[in-house]
Amino acid sequence: MASASSGRREEASVEEGRRVTIQPSPEPVLLAGVNAEDERFSWRVALAVMLILSAVASLAYILNVNPFAISFNISLVYLPTVVLVIGHFVTRARGKANSSAS
Repeated sequence: MASASSGRREEASVEEGRRVTIQPSPEPVLLAGVNAEDERFSWRVALAVMLILSAVASLAYILNVNPFAISFNISLVYLPTVVLVIGHFVTRARGKANSSAS
């Protein structure tokens, strides 16, 4: 199965003289055939998990039981959380802009 971005066309066997039309999907299809609702769900789950992980890491640091260096927490806990939070707001603003433009 070809991905949407590869630029290749899928071909099917068709009887001679018969015309086949492939209609575009009304819902945006992302790479690997994932629909937009699945993508939003995955984004929300990742955001929730990283917020919980950030809270646990912060609490461990405050209670002085953190086994990791602060640089580890910043690079692998807090920075990805910030990226997910900012991405959430950008996606929400983009969705509002698209709905108001339609």
